[in-house]
Amino acid sequence: MTDIRTTSWKVTGKQVVVRLWPGTDLITGLLRVCEDHGITAGCITAMHGSLSKARFVWALPDPATKMNAKYGDPVDIEGPLEFICGSGMIGQYADSRETEVHLHGVLSDPEQGFHGAHFVKGGNPVMSTLEVFIQAFDDVEILRAFDEETEFPLFNIYKKEN
Repeated sequence: MTDIRTTSWKVTGKQVVVRLWPGTDLITGLLRVCEDHGITAGCITAMHGSLSKARFVWALPDPATKMNAKYGDPVDIEGPLEFICGSGMIGQYADSRETEVHLHGVLSDPEQGFHGAHFVKGGNPVMSTLEVFIQAFDDVEILRAFDEETEFPLFNIYKKEN
């Protein structure tokens, strides 16, 4: 039998509905919303809209790493692009406490080709609109730090001390 390991906490929080306007960078815009609403831990549960272009990365095979994978160099594609759906985590870097948005999504290009990937900050300007639903958490911390087991910087979830 395989080991089953989890971390989980029951959370309370607030919900924020967002519209990102034309020209706003996807990740930068979400970070501004987090700042405006005091969000340092949460998740993006739904999003859709359009992008003028996109910048993303995805995992590639790499037998030299513990997980046999690494992220490739960023890829840029030109739009117009339909942002079909996306989801992600909002947390902070453990050392600097800077807020980060870790976002994955699916989009379609003008030839109806589909791309699914991990979006990176910069290079993802909204075309007409992007609507987002954020669930913010009050009683946990989501902290990103280097993980020895995977050799990736990963989010860890901690119960917030009052």
